Amino acid sequence: MKKIINILALAVVVIATTSCGSHTGVTTPMRDAQHIAYLAETVTSEAELRQVEKLAAEMEHTYRTSFNGAKAREFKRLVEPILNEAGDRRDMYREAEEWLKGQQRLLRSTLDDLERAWSMALGTAEEEWAKIEAKLAESLALADEASEIEARKEQLAMDIVEAGYPEAMLNELGELEKAIEAKAEQIEAVAKEANIIVLAWQLQHGEDIIALMNPQEDSAVADIENVEE
Repeated sequence: MKKIINILALAVVVIATTSCGSHTGVTTPMRDAQHIAYLAETVTSEAELRQVEKLAAEMEHTYRTSFNGAKAREFKRLVEPILNEAGDRRDMYREAEEWLKGQQRLLRSTLDDLERAWSMALGTAEEEWAKIEAKLAESLALADEASEIEARKEQLAMDIVEAGYPEAMLNELGELEKAIEAKAEQIEAVAKEANIIVLAWQLQHGEDIIALMNPQEDSAVADIENVEE
């Protein structure tokens, strides 16, 4: 009998220990909300926000299961605006990081363009101007092709609505959207080729090839950029 009692006592201790371990420790809703607020002040990333949200959820669960619904609701009411503010702060840091990455990409691209322009082998002004005009003609042709695809996409979108959104037509619409994006990338690449020639001439000869070869017009390359936009 004594042995059975000892076994039962041990079982009670194990169950109690396991039960305690399954809950996150709490004090009072106000004090625990202040703790969450303190942690939320340092949130700058998605991972950090998720950690704070997880802790808050565990505390709320503990209040609900170990105390009563009133305490759980009070804790949730206090914590919700804190987590919302932390999410807004996270978004602000993420936007700042994306802006910085964009500036870094722009700087690298500019430096690459300068290096390429400095090292570009140039012919005569007439030869380089002919290349620029060819790029302009190519970009205009690509823009016309993009306009045709855009018109087909718009017509297909209307046909899809009338047909009840069949999957095959939706897939075709997706392919047209990809084709439009590809044309835009091609136009951008052609415009960049022309701009590199202009930049190379400016760096290597110290003059504007556009003004030199076509002083009556503002800029042929500007036409390429307009097509690109």
